[in-house]
Amino acid sequence: MSKNTNSIWQIHPLEGLGQIKFSMLRSDVDQFSADIGPVQIDRSDTVQSQQAGLDELYKMFPDFFSAEDYIAVSDAIAEFGQVRDDTILEFRPNGLSFEYTSGALTEIFADENCKKLNFMGFPVFLSEPIMLLKELSHSLQEQPVIYQQEVIFPAHKIYFYGFVEDLDGLGKCQEGSSRHRTISWRNSVRPNSVALSQYHPIYFD
Repeated sequence: MSKNTNSIWQIHPLEGLGQIKFSMLRSDVDQFSADIGPVQIDRSDTVQSQQAGLDELYKMFPDFFSAEDYIAVSDAIAEFGQVRDDTILEFRPNGLSFEYTSGALTEIFADENCKKLNFMGFPVFLSEPIMLLKELSHSLQEQPVIYQQEVIFPAHKIYFYGFVEDLDGLGKCQEGSSRHRTISWRNSVRPNSVALSQYHPIYFD
């Protein structure tokens, strides 16, 4: 059932994607399959699947993860992963995926294959990254923070990865790799994430 195709790819911070809203049930989200595509695969996010996913990422992108990063995430999975046993990840075409906790939508994720995704009129994966983040910072009235290759708008629960990278640890950044860029957004604090104390503000010219 198609519902307003023209706006379905618009990110709404803290709310969802188009008319897809956080806290919707999977059956409610599935009503938009005519626009966002059918479910290709889904999996329960058990401790075992989380560790397997980490192992796969580490093999695929060894340049992005140090041995220390791998150990830290693996330890976090062992300590906190059990609380995600009621989490289901649902993957759809065009780089779009959804996370459900206790049956309700909690996070939306997109990668560089999601060309239709737009945010306040800017195509997320087709815009120049630094310009995109600068314009969003102005529109959202929030200064983003950065840690390595991840940029967060903490108040709006938006997470960019791979768009830019930390240049000097003093708030300057440069464009990141054009590959493996992702964005995710939520309406609640992301569980088991790196402490925000490790991030620092980005200062745009």
